[in-house]
Amino acid sequence: MSSLASNRQEIIESSPKQQANYFVPNVGQREEHILYEWRGAEFAAYFSRDAVMLFLTAKGQSGVRLDLHFLGAERS
Repeated sequence: MSSLASNRQEIIESSPKQQANYFVPNVGQREEHILYEWRGAEFAAYFSRDAVMLFLTAKGQSGVRLDLHFLGAERS
């Protein structure tokens, strides 16, 4: 992981509940197929070329994952 990615990840993990929604490119902090991530207090969304993965949580409860795949989407 690059120094930039490491620093960004430390900021993200240090206080995610205190930050507003934010959208960041993947610069090595996530798996290679993830292009961008969007996070908020009770959700995360990861964007790849052909899908969006949503992770939804509610305070004090376990979360749910919803994968949206765009069938027939042009990958470019």
